[in-house]
Amino acid sequence: MARKNINFSTGYVGLAGRPNVGKSSLMNQAIGTQISIVTKRKQTTRNPVLGILSSKDCQIAFLDNPGIDFKNSLLLNKRLKKIAFSNIAHTNMNIVILEATKLLADDLKILQNMPNDIPLIIVLNKVDKIRTAC
Repeated sequence: MARKNINFSTGYVGLAGRPNVGKSSLMNQAIGTQISIVTKRKQTTRNPVLGILSSKDCQIAFLDNPGIDFKNSLLLNKRLKKIAFSNIAHTNMNIVILEATKLLADDLKILQNMPNDIPLIIVLNKVDKIRTAC
């Protein structure tokens, strides 16, 4: 008879941020394989992509959401924004990815719209692009 691991944990982690901040890249890196498409083209992720990381102690389901764009009033952007905010409201934890080189008004709006009752991690991406003064 197999023994059950009573300390086994599971959960959903939502990834949110502006288009092209690295949500798909972060998920692919966490999972260890390319599940989400990574391109320089905005709005490549139009439907949420589920990636699952499994170990003997836990299973984490990452949800790579479409980029959130407040500036553009196109119907597509409104739909993608609605999908992303709907998904992050039903997770166990959320990660907001920000570019280390620039903080935009959209980033602040995203942070303000994150659910208060769900733990949040902020990840600074593209730190290799930071210029240091000598």
